Amino acid sequence: MRRTGISVVIVICLTFLNPLLPQLNAKMSVISPEDMIGKSDHIVVGIIKNRDYTENHREVTISIDTVLKGDINQNQIVLKRDIDAMHRWVTFDFPKEGDKVMVLLRNTTNGYSPTYANSVCIIKNNRVYLFEGMGFGSNNMHWLPNDYEKTYQAFYENALSLRLN
Repeated sequence: MRRTGISVVIVICLTFLNPLLPQLNAKMSVISPEDMIGKSDHIVVGIIKNRDYTENHREVTISIDTVLKGDINQNQIVLKRDIDAMHRWVTFDFPKEGDKVMVLLRNTTNGYSPTYANSVCIIKNNRVYLFEGMGFGSNNMHWLPNDYEKTYQAFYENALSLRLN
């Protein structure tokens, strides 16, 4: 019984003394749905053509149908991410091949990357649905996946109507 109590105290102390704790917390900043659109360099609509996932590398090819924001003059883009032991918790998942998606992207030194969590949406019957979306909150501000979907839907409809005019 005494060993269990000591073990619990040691685990708690190690958790609070973990040198990676500040970096992990810094990675999970809270971004509103509107800020996600604003911070994205590009927003594209396309079809998932290929998903190549290995244990340490993920690669997705998207055939671009429409550029809603930004300037991408390519028919397709390839998004890549190497996964190492320290970054296993960082998601880089996409729907299955053949799915129509809207992706919020940022420029990186290696090309393009999803802007942040809640950057990948599936489009079905002209409706925008987050793919593996999550909610965020800080202080008095809270956004649920539904909040992102509503904002992205309004952006999607507005961007399409501007392209038609």
